[in-house]
Amino acid sequence: MIPIQVLSKTGYAFIPASKTAAIHKAPVTHAITVTVGEGGTISPRGTILVNHGDSKTFTISPNKNYLIESVTIDGINQGKITTYTFTDIVENHSISATFKYNDNATTEEGSKPAPTEPMPTEPAPTKPAPTEPTLTEPTPT
Repeated sequence: MIPIQVLSKTGYAFIPASKTAAIHKAPVTHAITVTVGEGGTISPRGTILVNHGDSKTFTISPNKNYLIESVTIDGINQGKITTYTFTDIVENHSISATFKYNDNATTEEGSKPAPTEPMPTEPAPTKPAPTEPTLTEPTPT
C-alpha cells in the first residue's frame, strides 16, 4: 500500500518519489493478411501482427519453373515485384501474389519440363471395318 498525503489547502495529493508506480499499456497491433496462389510463396506467410508505427518487409518468390504474375497490395496491383515493405503501419493491410507456369523453362538437361496439368491426347485413329471376301467361280477355258 502506498501512503497518499492530501494537502488540504490545494487539494493535491502527495506521493513519495520512492513509491512511484508504472502503468504499462499493451501495444496497438495491426494485421497483415498474406494470401498466395499455387506456384510460389510469400515470406513471412499467414496473418502477421505488427506493432503500430512499425514496418514489415515481405519477399515474393516463384517456385521452380514458375514466374510471378502479379502482386497485389491492399487490392492494388503492384506488378511483378519480388519484395514489398509496409512502412509506418497504422492500419490493417493485405498482400497477395499469383504465379504462372513458365512455358519457356528448361531443365538442366536442356529439355522442357513436363507441365503440371495433363496434356490433351488425340484419339487413336480408327481402322475401317473388314469386308467379307467375295468368291468368284473360275471361268472355263
